[in-house]
Amino acid sequence: MKIKLIILFILVIFLGVFLQINDRDTRVFSSSVEECNRVDQTERFSCFRSSLDNFFKKNEEKGLKSFMEIIEEQNLSFDSDDNSYAIFGTNCHTYYHAVGDLLATYRGDEDIESTLGLCPLSCTSACMMGFFKRTAIAENFSSETLSTLYGACRDEELKSCSHEVGHLLHDKYTTSILQTLDRISSEKFGLLYNMEYLYKTYDAVDLNKPFEDCRKLLPEDRWNQCFTGIGHNLFLFSEFSTDGYKGELNNCMENSNAQNREECLNYLVFRIGINEVAPRFLSSKFDEGNDICEEVSDYTKNDHLLEHCYIGLGGGIGLFVESELSGKNATWEDKEVLGEELKSYAKLCEGALDYRESCFAGLLGTKFKDYFGIIRFEYEPFEEMFKNTDSNFRVIGFNS
Repeated sequence: MKIKLIILFILVIFLGVFLQINDRDTRVFSSSVEECNRVDQTERFSCFRSSLDNFFKKNEEKGLKSFMEIIEEQNLSFDSDDNSYAIFGTNCHTYYHAVGDLLATYRGDEDIESTLGLCPLSCTSACMMGFFKRTAIAENFSSETLSTLYGACRDEELKSCSHEVGHLLHDKYTTSILQTLDRISSEKFGLLYNMEYLYKTYDAVDLNKPFEDCRKLLPEDRWNQCFTGIGHNLFLFSEFSTDGYKGELNNCMENSNAQNREECLNYLVFRIGINEVAPRFLSSKFDEGNDICEEVSDYTKNDHLLEHCYIGLGGGIGLFVESELSGKNATWEDKEVLGEELKSYAKLCEGALDYRESCFAGLLGTKFKDYFGIIRFEYEPFEEMFKNTDSNFRVIGFNS
């Protein structure tokens, strides 16, 4: 009896130590994610990805499914010191891009569809996007792989998948953005992948091919969403260019034919509104945000692009709100307070002056529209737009 008690005592001590170690690993992971929110916006994806990799290697024997359950149980914060967007969008969206990247890296013999099923829908289907991106480059962006990825897409993510296919097609016919991000991951965070990738798979850069292949690979009602992905990818490259987005505007004007030039400019400027103008409006720097839209219009000598810039502004505000509300279930308990909070975000569009309605249109292309449908705050200009908005328009591609 005494021996049994001693053995039991030892097991209890061992279990306590084991749980302490696991709890410490979890705290380190959560803390590292919070630190990643504050690094340079071009480095946040790599920082998130490195944190996930370190945590996964401590839980690798449990498998990907269990690991996903573990990280989904974490009460992670994506707050940062400012409202700047990370490389793929909000911090939350960029984090889940990194989650999808990890799934694609370690899926082994698991098929695409079953691994994709592990992805949560959180933060605008970002996990799916990261999974698609790493899977596609591993297969040299073959048309067969892109079709397989789109075919595996879940019904509620079809528009988001179309958006990501646009990203992949731009990568295919130019150079993969992962070349730049993987270099940052290696040099800044010591993260090395388990295979070598062919980052450039096409001999000559071709800005027409991505648009043409959107039309070939996807049904017609998904073309515009695919084009948003091309525009977003153009913007990603501008983030690492000494010329900024002016270089990519030149790229659209000089390296695409008449059929695709307008789409190229429209969707790039739309993304400039999301990633550059919206963060400034969120920080009440309205003059700076308006100056960006004006600068784009003046540089291209195209006033029509102002509308796309301000639709992007509204979309960027809406995506930020979605990121802020992710996981904050307590906020929904006080609908009056949340209504006032949502109203304050909608009223940011007043800073767009003559383009207020374009900003509202962008805002209604995000989950902000669903939030307003649940919590109706009083703000007449926005209510009018809500009644008349195109129910099919989506900034990033979520399906409600």
